[in-house]
Parts: sequence; structure tokens; C-alpha cells
Amino acid sequence: MNVSEINFGTSAGETVTETGLYRVFHDANHATVKDVVCLKGETLPQCVQCGSKVKFVLQKRLIHASQYARLVWPPEVRPKT
Repeated sequence: MNVSEINFGTSAGETVTETGLYRVFHDANHATVKDVVCLKGETLPQCVQCGSKVKFVLQKRLIHASQYARLVWPPEVRPKT
């Protein structure tokens, strides 16, 4: 399946509205479908070949470990959020 068969999803250059696992579809069959993690607030990247025609479709909403109240890091390794 390529992006011409997808009439939904988020396009390159748009802002990620939900952190999660996204499936990436390209404009042509030059790349296989991949799943990637995108973080809320990031700008979705372009494909080096099909540019902004790439589409991102949310597969599963995720939260960062730092947002899970039952997990804590020691102060010396606490991630920057």
C-alpha cells in the first residue's frame, strides 16, 4: 500500500498531536512500511525520496515513562522532559 491509497493520517510537516506508534506510508514503493515512535509536539519529518507526501497513521497511543506515576528515576539519571 502506498500513500496514494491512504486518505487519512498525518502528513510530513504537521505537528504530532499524540505520542504514539505511527505507521509510515510512502508515496511510491521505494520504501517498506515501517512503524516509528513520534512524540507529541514534534514536527513530522519528510522522506528523503518522496518528501512531504509521506503519511503517518497512529497505530497505538503511548505515554513516555516519565509520565507514568509509578516509575521514577534516581536523580542522577532523570531524563530531561
